[in-house]
Amino acid sequence: MNTRGKTFWAVVALALLTGCATSAGTGKVAYYDVPQRGAVALEEVGELPRAINESSGLARGAEAGVYWTMNDSGDRARIFAINAYGQVIGKAGAEGVAVEGARNQDWEDLASDFNGNLIIADLGNNNNRRRNLTLYRVPMPDYATATSITPTETWRVHYPEQWEFPPPMNNFDCEAVFVAQDQIYLVMKHRADRDAALYRMDTFDKEKSNALTLVAKANLREMVTAADSWNNGERIAVLTYTGVWVFDPPGGDADKMFEGPALWLPIREGQIEAICFMDADTLLLTNEQRGVFHLPISRMLTVGRR
Repeated sequence: MNTRGKTFWAVVALALLTGCATSAGTGKVAYYDVPQRGAVALEEVGELPRAINESSGLARGAEAGVYWTMNDSGDRARIFAINAYGQVIGKAGAEGVAVEGARNQDWEDLASDFNGNLIIADLGNNNNRRRNLTLYRVPMPDYATATSITPTETWRVHYPEQWEFPPPMNNFDCEAVFVAQDQIYLVMKHRADRDAALYRMDTFDKEKSNALTLVAKANLREMVTAADSWNNGERIAVLTYTGVWVFDPPGGDADKMFEGPALWLPIREGQIEAICFMDADTLLLTNEQRGVFHLPISRMLTVGRR
């Protein structure tokens, strides 16, 4: 078989396994009917310092009004404590809290595990070639005193549906991680289509790579850049370059997040790549142009699921 024939059948096989028809354990892709309306500007409330020039993740801290962020690839392994207006706070200041023994190959999101830890997602995979995708669990720092922390757990992960590096369809990048009901979830940044796949982490082996479980898919109209959950999964926010989504999973089951009520708002705020809940009704967002934004969820629109 010639090279073109091999590539064709590889695409067919991948589409059957991970495409937008059906897939074992995932069912059909969820689609949403969104109203025709133009993108809106968010309320810009502050600006990040120059040290945080590619904010790519946000997570709430242990203390009220404290949030953690980090830069993506190109920076040192460090995280920054900020307030809700983007000002750096705490002892480490603009130097950030060093994450000892970790490497920032392409950090793309942060998440609280609701048990006193942060999850750092080194999952950036623009070209779908990486075989060393990594999650770090670190103790939630005391922003007032910490200058360094050390991961307590380091896990390698992979997608069982990917067997070529790169694959025919460039859908194995991830910039969005959240925790719900004490389980770690990833929302994929599809580049070949706009069907965001939801994966769950079910094993935590420290010695070998952990296969992630594909649980659902939804068409979110644009590439996903961040995610967060409120109250261990009671609500889930997903950010794309052109929109914000909020899901209320039935029974708090994140596996079914695309089956419950959904809210949506089209936005225009540059390369926006970080989101987290300030409270159940307000979102904090940052973009890579150092802007800081607040979004009341009451501004968002209810959308129907097909």
